[in-house]
Amino acid sequence: MSSTSNVTLDVDVVETIFDALAEDYTDFTSLRACSLACRAFLPLCRKHIYASINLNHSFPGYHSPTTLMLERLLLTTPELAGYIRKLDYCITAQDFGNPMAPDVLRQITRLQSLVIWHHVRSEMQWNNNPLRPALLHLLHLPTLIHLTLSTVENFVVSDLIPCVNLKNLEVYDITTGDAPESFSPVPPQKPVRLKNLKVGDVDISELGKFYITRRPDGKLVMDFSDLVKISIQLNRFDLKVPRGLYHYHYLFKHCGPELSSTYISVFHSVPLTGLFKLLEPCMQTLRHLCVRIRLSDNDIDDPLSDLLTEFEEVKQINMIESITVFVDTPESFKGGDVGGRFDQVLTSSSWSSLKRVSLTFNDSAFGLSQSDGPKALLLARTMFPRLLSRKTPKFDFMWSKPVGIRWLGR
Repeated sequence: MSSTSNVTLDVDVVETIFDALAEDYTDFTSLRACSLACRAFLPLCRKHIYASINLNHSFPGYHSPTTLMLERLLLTTPELAGYIRKLDYCITAQDFGNPMAPDVLRQITRLQSLVIWHHVRSEMQWNNNPLRPALLHLLHLPTLIHLTLSTVENFVVSDLIPCVNLKNLEVYDITTGDAPESFSPVPPQKPVRLKNLKVGDVDISELGKFYITRRPDGKLVMDFSDLVKISIQLNRFDLKVPRGLYHYHYLFKHCGPELSSTYISVFHSVPLTGLFKLLEPCMQTLRHLCVRIRLSDNDIDDPLSDLLTEFEEVKQINMIESITVFVDTPESFKGGDVGGRFDQVLTSSSWSSLKRVSLTFNDSAFGLSQSDGPKALLLARTMFPRLLSRKTPKFDFMWSKPVGIRWLGR
């Protein structure tokens, strides 16, 4: 089969072709056909070109359009707003002072995914800023199913009342506050029913507002009984809370029988005490557990001690089918006592439903390099003889690389 490569014609060549068509067909039949074809393809192209918009992103090697550029685009071609499905919006100080910015945002009417963030949380006062009415317009679109909020101060949980079709919510580094309602006092018949929730760097007292805030009719704003997956990133706030993990127990108590997957990321050596107390309310439905921990120099001799102690606490029958553990190690880590206890605990009778176990270290661990497959295999056989000798659970021992992940397993 012959292959073809992309061919780009110079504009002058295209113009010459059109001139020839005009001379050969005096009724312009061919030119009309070209014109109609271009018109037919235009909306199909725009559907993809303008489906996802990033505003005011400025990272090394990448600069996205600005709010002013979007304003100019929609001023000349307002119909393009109807193609926007995803908006990742970094709000700038200039946007707060731009009288046209609210009108630009109000033109977007079919949004499915909205990401709102600011470089400095204290400057993004959700409940008191000139863009608030326009942001609420986006938030309350019936097409919206995904919302991400990051570095936002005084977010008003009751603003979510009209978001009846919202299924995915992500909140990072936010606080909550109050504000007068800016929409109809008659709430929808049903509360917001999420499928996926991601939380990072949020104080537990702030997180609690999401599951205790009530609507004017007395019903809860959010119903977590349909949640399928929860992802939690524990960070600096949790260091200040005694028995940090345990205080998320109340969040899981509000979940229903649909919850099957949990991802917990622990930074700054937060103690893992209370991990399974946290998960206790959903142990009969949970199928997939993923834990990511970051070790300090104090943890290198017994890096998984806290986690394995929690695994040993599981006495009740559970339905967990897969356990994935990611370990970020300091440069001083050379292996420590990783294998024996991990191997023993996860082959005990408490984990009879397990089908897969995955353990991943970063590339500095064990002194492994990209070409150290044989060394890693020997290491795995030495540390995890039980897991590697069994058909079930399937065991993968991996180490991450800048370009991906290398693994050894059955």
